[in-house]
Parts: sequence; structure tokens; C-alpha cells
Amino acid sequence: MRLREILKRKIEERLYVREKFLWIVDPLALSPEVVKGYFPDFSLHIYDNPVDFRLFYEPLREKMEENEPAEAIIISSREDIPPDVRRYCPQPLIIKPSTLFTSLHPIVDDILVRRELLEKVAPNVDEHKRSYEETVEFLLRNLLDVPISPAIGDAFNILIAYHSKDEGIPVRFIEPYLNELTSIGYSLEELLEEERFIAILRELIIAFLERESKTDLGADKRARRLLTHISLKPGEMLRKASEKINWEEIVDKIPLKPFFSPILPGQFYERLSEKLFNRLCKNRRDKEALDFALHLKENGRASKSLEAVLDCSTFLSKVPLPDERKNEKEQAEEWLSLAREFALQWKNFMEIPLDSELSKEWRRKREYFNSHFINFILKSYPKWMKKPRPRLSCDVLAEAVRPYLKNGFSVYLLVIDGMTYAQWAIMEEKIKREMEGYDFVDKGCFAILPTATPFSRNSIFAGEFPFQIVSRYGSNALLNNEKEEQFLRNWVKEKIDKNKGVIYCRKRDDWEIALRERADLKAFILNFTDELTHLAGRVAESEVELLKFVATKYEFLPLKELYSAVKRDSAVLVITSDHGSTWVGRTTFVPWEMHEEAVGRSARYYRNPKRYELREKEVLLISREEARNWGLPDTDNYYLSYGNFMFKRGQLEGEMAVHGGISLWEMCVPLAIFTPRR
Repeated sequence: MRLREILKRKIEERLYVREKFLWIVDPLALSPEVVKGYFPDFSLHIYDNPVDFRLFYEPLREKMEENEPAEAIIISSREDIPPDVRRYCPQPLIIKPSTLFTSLHPIVDDILVRRELLEKVAPNVDEHKRSYEETVEFLLRNLLDVPISPAIGDAFNILIAYHSKDEGIPVRFIEPYLNELTSIGYSLEELLEEERFIAILRELIIAFLERESKTDLGADKRARRLLTHISLKPGEMLRKASEKINWEEIVDKIPLKPFFSPILPGQFYERLSEKLFNRLCKNRRDKEALDFALHLKENGRASKSLEAVLDCSTFLSKVPLPDERKNEKEQAEEWLSLAREFALQWKNFMEIPLDSELSKEWRRKREYFNSHFINFILKSYPKWMKKPRPRLSCDVLAEAVRPYLKNGFSVYLLVIDGMTYAQWAIMEEKIKREMEGYDFVDKGCFAILPTATPFSRNSIFAGEFPFQIVSRYGSNALLNNEKEEQFLRNWVKEKIDKNKGVIYCRKRDDWEIALRERADLKAFILNFTDELTHLAGRVAESEVELLKFVATKYEFLPLKELYSAVKRDSAVLVITSDHGSTWVGRTTFVPWEMHEEAVGRSARYYRNPKRYELREKEVLLISREEARNWGLPDTDNYYLSYGNFMFKRGQLEGEMAVHGGISLWEMCVPLAIFTPRR
């Protein structure tokens, strides 16, 4: 039923005289036409001046029978009904729209007429959500002057509206609602003056925190009492009040018991996240801090750093070693997956202080897994000289290039020299965004031994082990990487098709021309990660610093042009690395006659026709007689470090990133493939 019909029915129920009178006094521009539309059968009398008794009551005396009490309907903005009304109308029905809609008094007539405006405004007039039916009941109760007292919550919400809506609401329209607030001890002056009211809100927020955290924060007693009657809601006024609070001091006082409220500002959660972050960096098993941090994360209020700590903590608790009951190929896949998981966690651990207990535990966990990986490689690697085997550097072309060339796709192969899995993880999301519209998979692969560019990168482009390269191309084939283009062209000719076009691009100056030309296979070399690695110790003193350098350097590389060319050709993009690197903390003595051989190489291995006995236990000695069992030419003896050291005569100050030896971080590298979705 429409509101005006309900009002009309209710009013008619109150009238017991034959002729109905509707008296409108001081109606705040309530137009007679609107009222006539409501009650067309009523005698309508409209007066702007309620003290003009003669004009006001004369029509009443003329219309009513002598000595018989009458009942009038009065729509009035006046709180004080003239006493004479009671004489002629013992129970006047008084409708007071202006005191109900204090912030909307200029459009009272519209509210009564238009349902859509009623539904838009009236359900929230006292900050309480109502259905349409509830709204009608609420309006009737107030408009028909049912004897009720405004609740404290209603008064508080009207006061919030008065301060925040800034619609020029006259004070006299809201003062009648403030009696309950003044009874608590507030004065009208502090309730109505904005700055003093903001101070009240500040105390209410502190009282709310006291209640939620169950600790004494020194809130005002009046605020504690008021809080039992009201419900605080987010808004501009609360925001202003929160700016007056010293959140650092507050957060330092509260115990770490999970709670959440949308009324608390970002500054509170930022400071709380910082407190929880510090606690969990010190002890990730701190149950109080952990429970609260998880609670904040669930509600979307944990800081980026706090979420990083939680992710790291979860990872350290759940990361498993590969299952030794599985066969070696399955274990190898698990090791590659594990290397990727550790790499992805680096983005989180970059947020954590290096000297924290959590960071130390992270390093211990890495060393623990690395030691198991080394045992796995020492036992398994010689078996990988024959297929089936895990993916190695020499299998990249066969595994990630040949299937696509065979199926008519163009392939772009990007080899980023010396890129670790952690460095790849820093770049992966950026590359995936650039390659929107492409499917992505990272298969991962193992760099061959030794993990040094002359061996591992040549092996990628030849598709063969080092001993096979030497047997085919001569003993000087591994002195450098000058023959990679020849290796690649021969592989395509023999394994795919001699008519397939091949472009090999080693220098960045040649990229522009190479990207414009057409070819079935384009191979590009980037050395920036290897260059930065060899500068470690001078440009970076930790792996975190080196990762940040890599992230910065990546933005200045000509890769956007490469991605555009790949998409232009609807080609497949393959990205991999020839080897990674590891950080070591010391050097080991190298005999003088071997010094020149070790210097300038990758520092984690050296080779020589002569055989030397070293004091280090964590060195894999591969004799000339065993070399082919490890995929190496039998011209030399090979010394590969798998301990936390590098080969060098001088002492090492701090840590340094090096490669050439055996570790999870040197051997496990990405093999990322982007394929067009078609």
C-alpha cells in the first residue's frame, strides 16, 4: 500500500466527526496542492502564523457543534502547540516532519510524495537499514507522534549527519534529539562544535579499542558509557578523528588478540602489521602474533611485508624433500619444482631483514636442502649420460624447440647467461604480462657440469654433452663460445630441416636487424645477469641486493621489442639459462701452478691435465679416466666444488656470487615456454 494511502487511513481512524478538518500551520513550504492530493475530502486550512488564534480557531468554532470536542490534524514545525488547541482539541494529531527529517527539511513534501525518494533517503535517516515496509512504519510512528523518546543511538547518528553532511541544518532542528547525550555528561557546545565533536569521536575510537582488545587505554569515561548505546560506522568524521590519535603508542599497548573492524583506519593496521612483522621475524612460531597476522590477512588488512612473512613461514613449515622412494627421474622433477618454489619465495624474503631469525632459518633450510641435492647429483648424474634422463642443458633444443619447429611454428630462443631461478622469479610476472594471450609453462632443467659458460652454453646450442662437442669439433671447441652459431645451424640442419632459416644474435647491437628479419629459429643471448653476478662483492654484498640490481637492470633491456616481434610472428618464445650461481663465504688454497688456470674462470671449478691432491673434502675430483662418465672430454682432470667456497689464493671478504660447481642454485635453471593460444 502506498504511503499516502496508509497515512490517510490512519488519520481517518483518528477522526470521529462527520466533517474532516486538516489544519496546516507553519508547514515549511509544504504546498497546499500536495496536501490536497493526499486528502481531497478534507477541509483545508493553512496558516503561517500559529499565534493568530482568531484566524486559527474561528473556522473550527463555526464548523463544530457547540460544546462538542473536536479533533484536528495539524502539520506543524512548531514544538509548542498553543494551549488553546488543547481546549478545542483534547487529543490533537500532530505531524512533525521537520523534526524527523532534520537534514532534509527543504524537501519534506517530496519525501511524502515520491516513493523512490523515500526508498533512497528514509531507510537511512537514522543510519539504520530498513525495508520499504519498515520505513513506512518508522515514518508513521514518528509522523503520528507516537509517544517515544529518541534512543541515544538515534541522537548520535543525527549528530554525525549534522557534522558530516554540511547541508546548512539549523541547530534548532537537532537540539531536541540531544537530550540523551547531554544526560551522559556532554554539553551542547561540545556536541555541536565540530572540533570538539571530533575529540569526542577520538575518545570513542579509543574506547572501542579498549573493548575489543580488553585493555585499559585511558579512554574518556563518557565515551565508554556512550559506546554501550551506539554503533560506530566508517565515515569522514571518524577519519578526521583517527588522525588525532597516536597509533604507534596505541598499538604498542594493546595485546595481540585477533580482532578486526572497518572503523579502524589504515594507520592502525599499518602500525599493527609492523609490530606483528617484527615479532614473526624474531620467532615465526609466535602463536599470538601468528594468529593475529593470519586474521588480518583474511580480512585484507595485512601489509605487504607481513603477508611476505606469513608466506615464508608457511613455506618453511610445509616444503618437503623429494621422495627418495621414487625413481631418479621423478626425484629430479621434484628437485626442479623445489628449486622453483624456493625461487618464488625470494620475492617474499627480500622484505625480511637479513639479520632476523626468520632470514637465518631461511638460509639454514636452503643449506639443508642443498646438501641433499648435492648427494642426489653425486649419486645420479653419471647415469644421465643416457636416455631416458631428466632435462639437461644439452636437451633444451630437443625438448623445447624441436616440437614447435616440427609443427610449423617459428621459435624465438632467449638464453640469459648466468640467470638463477631466483632472478627469473623476479622477472617472470613482468614477462607474463608482456606476453598476454600466450600460455605459459616452466619445465625447468639442469645445467650440465661444470656449471660454467664454456661448457653449459655450448652444450645448449650443440644439443650435445661437452665430450661429444670436442669429439666432433676439436679440442678447442670449448675454449670459448665463438662456435655457438655453427653448432645451432648444424643441429637444425640435422634434426629438423636444412631449409629452415636460423638467426643467431649474440650482440645486443644486432638485435634490431635480427628482430625485423624472418626466420624459423632466432636465438638471442643476454649476458646481463652473468655480468652482475661477477660484479657481486663490488655492486652487491648479498643475494637480496643482487636481485634488486637484476630487477632494475631488466627494465632497461631491449626485451619489449623482442616480445612484440614474437607476438607479431605468432611464434613460440623459449627462455632459459645456461647455469645459475651460488653465494660462498670463503676461498680455498689453489696450488700456484694451478692459479692461472683457476683465475678468470668460474671460480667453483678448474681443470688441468695434471692431478693434484686438495685438502678440501667437498670437492668432486673427476679424473681423466672417468671424465666421459660425467659428459666431459677426457683431456683433463676436473675439480668441482660443492662446499661453501671458491677456488682462489686470496682471502674473501664477505660473500660472493660464483658458479662452476655443484649446488641446487647453480644447476637448477628455468626452461620457460610461451605458446600462442591457438
